[in-house]
Amino acid sequence: MGEGRSYTSAELLSDYQNPTGGRDMLVQAVKELPNAAKELAYEAWQNPVDTAISVAKTVGTGAVMGTALGYLIPGRGTVAAIIGTAFTVPAVINTYKHFNHAYSAAQNSNADINAIAKAFAKDALVETGNFALGTAGGLIGSEIGRSLAMSRTPIGTLGQASQRMILKAENKAYDTISSIFARSTPAIAETAAPVSSGRMEIRDLEAAVKKQGIASSKDLDRLSAAGQEAPKGTTPEGTPKAPGSTPKEMEMVYGSLHGHSVYSDGMGKPAEIYAKAREQGLQFTAITDHNHTAARGGVKPGDPRYPGHQQNPTVAESPAAYTETMVAANQATKPGEFVGLAGVEVGTIGKVGSTAKGGVNHINILEVPEFIETVRAPRNGFAEPVVKKIQDGNYKELANVLDATKDSTGGRPVIQLNHPRYGADESPNLDPSVRSRDYGQKSFKSQKEWRERFGKYVSQIEVINGEAISPKRSAVENRHIHADDYAGYIDKGLHLSPTFGRDFHYGDPGGTKAATGILVERLDKPALLDALRERRTIATTNKDLLSGRMTANERQMGSILDQQRHHDLDIKAHIAGKVTPDAKYTVNLWGDPKIGDKNLAELMQSKVLSGSELASAGNTVKFDQVQHTIGAKSAYFLEIQRLGSGTSVPERMWTAPVWVEPASAEGVSLPINALIGLGAATIQR
Repeated sequence: MGEGRSYTSAELLSDYQNPTGGRDMLVQAVKELPNAAKELAYEAWQNPVDTAISVAKTVGTGAVMGTALGYLIPGRGTVAAIIGTAFTVPAVINTYKHFNHAYSAAQNSNADINAIAKAFAKDALVETGNFALGTAGGLIGSEIGRSLAMSRTPIGTLGQASQRMILKAENKAYDTISSIFARSTPAIAETAAPVSSGRMEIRDLEAAVKKQGIASSKDLDRLSAAGQEAPKGTTPEGTPKAPGSTPKEMEMVYGSLHGHSVYSDGMGKPAEIYAKAREQGLQFTAITDHNHTAARGGVKPGDPRYPGHQQNPTVAESPAAYTETMVAANQATKPGEFVGLAGVEVGTIGKVGSTAKGGVNHINILEVPEFIETVRAPRNGFAEPVVKKIQDGNYKELANVLDATKDSTGGRPVIQLNHPRYGADESPNLDPSVRSRDYGQKSFKSQKEWRERFGKYVSQIEVINGEAISPKRSAVENRHIHADDYAGYIDKGLHLSPTFGRDFHYGDPGGTKAATGILVERLDKPALLDALRERRTIATTNKDLLSGRMTANERQMGSILDQQRHHDLDIKAHIAGKVTPDAKYTVNLWGDPKIGDKNLAELMQSKVLSGSELASAGNTVKFDQVQHTIGAKSAYFLEIQRLGSGTSVPERMWTAPVWVEPASAEGVSLPINALIGLGAATIQR
């Protein structure tokens, strides 16, 4: 500047600032990233000790923060999100300051744009690396913290107490906000988490209805569909309030979901079998013929089934026979009296336990009109199916077909796992290559994919087997009870409920007192299939003497409860059947507190009482409150035994479970751990 000359502000800015410098620096910084990465890698190679210490500090900081978060705070909860976000505040401020400094420096007319850009590129890579390392540490730490909180130790107890306290506070705040919102709007809002059955769990509707004392008919229908009673004094709008009025009670109906006609390896035409089932007092029966031509391999001359097999084809040989079964089931169905079900038993060709690569064992698929694809004109209201050629044991191909298939009522197909053998299939004596083959597990790349692709269709499992190919069997033998197999597949993460499979082959669908009980809203095909999808079933060795159901927090068995809302469980057994004063009842509560750990359900509580004591308690048995483990998926079901006077072998039944699961995800989410990474990087500064 010349001596004695005065300058305007604009001239001063022109001399000392470069308005485009900051923008040029950013462009150059992007170009410098590859070179900056090489230099950083070289510096790390030249200073391995310092690099290792820096990495360890960043990962360690993230791990410590993640451990604390995973231990004290419910994964993906509101508090977790708030705390995780709070970690980012210092990082955002520091990053802004760093960027602003570089940007300002680059605007100076004397600045070395290339040098500033290179330094900024290196700083950006360092910050990104610290963020990634902190996130990795957070992931490791959160799993450690979560494991500590779920451990059965004093340390775990403290972590669980913290998470329960936070969940209760979150719910209280949410309920307060919901209450304010409900008062400002005329409609009752439903807040629910999706469950695997495709329905929504009712959460706040009961409380809202109770508070207002009135509900629309739609509200009452929603409560009834969820297995809930409306609060006392509540009636549809415009109806006088009658004390104690409630929606219609559900009813338990009995039958079998497994049997065969002459069109595979059984006896009798479908219409004859359905008619006999009604005569025997059953309220539903399923005919599930085998879907392959080898079904008659064991039927020889002299067998009562042999003559019929010489005169009739198998379903696999003539899909028209399957259509006949569907038509007969439809014609036999009389709403309120009887439901005929048709299906197929899909299985490997040959004996259970063959060496099929994809999977072994058998399943029933119910009420799929087109099995597997339809290529012929409809007949009698149903499309005539053609069996698609799928590789023996390849359940992944089957899953592909089911993904594009609806049952006869337009719903998701229902699958039952037949004659399970979890213990044999998971035996440590088996070679790993053939272990875990049942039900197509080897058809998929992982257990997770198997559950997601195939398991979503599975709703039932045969806990009690029936006649099979022994025509004179009338009582259930211990070897045909599969309680451990039931617990095994619950631990594998399947949502399924117990059934009895008569598996009749000699035209006798009701030859035993054992039965599957299904809790239905009404006795017709759509309601029955809905109940199966929602897992509202029991398996009993004697439907006349022993029946019942289970509830948890007033939800029906088969429900999947959101852990965010249900911190503890009030479980009740509602026992039906012939209750005599001298009968002895043993009511066992089984629980799998951590699904997926390969430890099967354990006996948690047991109540023993006489028939007179049961009657005086209104046929209801209440258990001590169950405190499940926050962060883990868990399941609880009942086994009930009834020992009558003069008998030494008790009747037994099993209920569907109630599951309690994190609604959003297991553990702390990746976004939260990313925030931990930012926090760890900030602390390292």
